[in-house]
Amino acid sequence: MKDGDSTVPGLEKPYLDNAVDMVFWGHVHSYERTYPVANMTAYKDGNPYHNPKAPVYICTGGAGNQEGHTGYTHPPSPWSAQRIDRFGYTLLHVYNSTHLYMEQIDVNNNGTVMDSVWITKNQGFQRNFW
Repeated sequence: MKDGDSTVPGLEKPYLDNAVDMVFWGHVHSYERTYPVANMTAYKDGNPYHNPKAPVYICTGGAGNQEGHTGYTHPPSPWSAQRIDRFGYTLLHVYNSTHLYMEQIDVNNNGTVMDSVWITKNQGFQRNFW
C-alpha cells in the first residue's frame, strides 16, 4: 500500500527518511519549482531553501515536444514557488556537500536564466521531523 496523500507520488517517505534535498521529475511539459514541501505542507518562512525542512521538487519538462507545452489549467498549489510555461532546460551545479544551485534556462531568449535557487545547509545539518 502507498504511503501519503493519494494525489501525490508515494515516494515522500523514502525522501524524508533519507533527507533528500531536491527531486527532479518530468513528463508534464512545463517547468515548476516548489518550496520545500512534506505532508502537503509548504515551508516558506524565512529562507526556506537554507537548511530546508523537506525536499524541493523540480518539474523540468520545459524542453517540450511536438504537442507543445502542457499549460496550467488550475491555480498553483500552496507549495508552488515558480511556474514557467516556456521552452527551457535545467542545470544543476553541485558545489560541495552544503551548496546546490539550480537554474532553469530559457532557450528562446539567448539562454537567459528564467529561474534559479540555491539550496544551502550548515555543515552537519540534520533534519528533524515531527
